[in-house]
Amino acid sequence: MEKSKANVKVSTDGSIDFKSTENIPTTAKKFRQSPEIEAFYRFVHENDLRLEALEVLEQISDDRKAQKEAEKQAVKDAKKQAAAEAKAVAAAKKKEAQEKKNKEKAAAQEAKKKAAAAAKKKASTKKAATKKKVTKKATTKKKTATKKATTKKKVTKKAATKKKATTKKASTKKKVTKKAATKKKATKKKVTKKAATKKKATKKKRR
Repeated sequence: MEKSKANVKVSTDGSIDFKSTENIPTTAKKFRQSPEIEAFYRFVHENDLRLEALEVLEQISDDRKAQKEAEKQAVKDAKKQAAAEAKAVAAAKKKEAQEKKNKEKAAAQEAKKKAAAAAKKKASTKKAATKKKVTKKATTKKKTATKKATTKKKVTKKAATKKKATTKKASTKKKVTKKAATKKKATKKKVTKKAATKKKATKKKRR
């Protein structure tokens, strides 16, 4: 897009006319040789306005320099702001990534802790079950041993009772046999005595 340039037109009677033209000089030589610049310099020279023109030009130059510096500073500030924003975005992303990493780490530690607790509980349950099983086995074994001992005791008691009964029976039999023998002996003695008395009486009678 081309910019229009305000050019100074000085008439012969000394009046100044500002006109806009689209013909912008492309080189310094053409700029100096342009009729507008020539007319401007003639006007300044004829009216002895060199100091004022210099001041005006210096002011324009200073304004342009200030504008350029302001533009440069604005660019620098924009770059600085963009860099700061990029840095802030990077820091935010880094912080977010770190927080995510910390959350993942915490979740992993929590999962590990839960897994360890579950494994411990499982091991404890298994140990308790094994202990219960062993205790039950031991109880069953003890019960079996007690039952066996009771049965043995009963058998022993029964055998002892049987033996006692046999001994008593034998003792009773012995007593009966002894009594019978004594009775038999007494009867025999009585018979012998009776026979002897009878024999003695018979012998006495014969005399």
